[in-house]
Amino acid sequence: MSKYALVKKGFVENVVEWDGKGDLFPEFVCVNVDAITTGPGWSYDGKKFTSPPEPDKTHEQWVVEANHVS
Repeated sequence: MSKYALVKKGFVENVVEWDGKGDLFPEFVCVNVDAITTGPGWSYDGKKFTSPPEPDKTHEQWVVEANHVS
């Protein structure tokens, strides 16, 4: 079994274990990712995977970070 990213419209929707045989996921581009780190929300341009951007910090996160700076 191998790991495959299920990609639709340039984004990974899921990663599954599959033998790669048959046409189980015809609505997706299936990319073998055995040696690649990726997951839902990552983008795929046909050659490489890119992680999603970090979300903006909340006010509370900024306050905690400011209080812990030496």
